This record gives sequence, C-alpha cells and structure tokens, in this order.
Amino acid sequence: MASAHHPSALRNRGPILQVLQTLIPKVSERTQATNVLELASGSGCHVEHFAPAFPSFSWQPSEYIAKDVVVGLDNNGICLTLA
Repeated sequence: MASAHHPSALRNRGPILQVLQTLIPKVSERTQATNVLELASGSGCHVEHFAPAFPSFSWQPSEYIAKDVVVGLDNNGICLTLA
C-alpha cells in the first residue's frame, strides 16, 4: 500500500522540523518534562517525524489515525479510513 500520508505533509515536515530545532530549547536547558500537543494531526506524518528529534518530549497527536484503519488513498492522496 502507498504511504498513508499526504504528499505535502511529507514535503514540509523536514523544513518544519528545522525551524522547531531552532526555536525549542536544548534538552540541557530544560528542567522539567515537556508535553507537546500537535493540533490537526491527521495521519500523524509530522509527529512521527518530530518525535525522534525530541525524544525527551511526550508527544500527543490530536487526531491521529491509526494505520490499521487506513484503507488507502483517494485520487488526491488523502487518507481513506474505515468508518
């Protein structure tokens, strides 16, 4: 099966991560645990890319679609899921 992520999400997650890495303080500068809520998560394309770069963060996607409910992509590359 093709990727369950929209092509634009795959294209922009690298540049977004680069910006986040400049904005988010280094782990050594933080003194407490950090929880991150990703809004409008969709298929989870961004959070799955960002989480390894910030392993001490606890990531929570707002609407992650589990891969076991993704059945394919429509003609525009949008996830088709089980109802």
